[in-house]
Amino acid sequence: MLAQLTNAVVLGSLYLLFALGLTLCWGVLDVLNLAHGSIFMFGAFGVYLVIRESGVVLPLVLLTVLASAIGAVLSVLLQVLVFRPLRRRAETGGTGELGVLIASIGAGLIPVALALNLADAEVVNLPGEVAQSTVHELGPVRITSLQVAIVVLAVGLTAVLAVWIARTGRGGPCAPSPTNRTPPNCSESRSRGSPP
Repeated sequence: MLAQLTNAVVLGSLYLLFALGLTLCWGVLDVLNLAHGSIFMFGAFGVYLVIRESGVVLPLVLLTVLASAIGAVLSVLLQVLVFRPLRRRAETGGTGELGVLIASIGAGLIPVALALNLADAEVVNLPGEVAQSTVHELGPVRITSLQVAIVVLAVGLTAVLAVWIARTGRGGPCAPSPTNRTPPNCSESRSRGSPP
């Protein structure tokens, strides 16, 4: 029972990390990016390709930074090539949020198709020595140091995001978007000190 609870907390922490990214995209930038999962996947897959092609196994921390960089490059490309032109079109009376939503679904299929072709539609894993972690036994519960790091990272990033939003007012109800120039509840957000 406790082992299942531990697994649930770790899995919930992974979902929380994913949701934080969606929160930043949708709540702060006003873009519902459904390609978010594909970008995460391709960052990890890019790291797998680096290890497979070079034969060098790098430390997990370095691989995490590399996966983040790959995801960041894909996100910038998505913003420049897909979202920015759609936002310009929305400002001139063209497609709105639905166009961005549909475009993000379509853009999310591209990294998936690339990964499927490059991996010959096989499930791939990083080598076992990449994520070697110590197993801690607390009575009947076994938890690895990697699982502890996931939970700590999820809770820490949630706290940082909450403080950032509270102090800057970003992501509040008064954030204008190309399709909604006068959002509701602006007086509430302005009373907290955010600009009109």
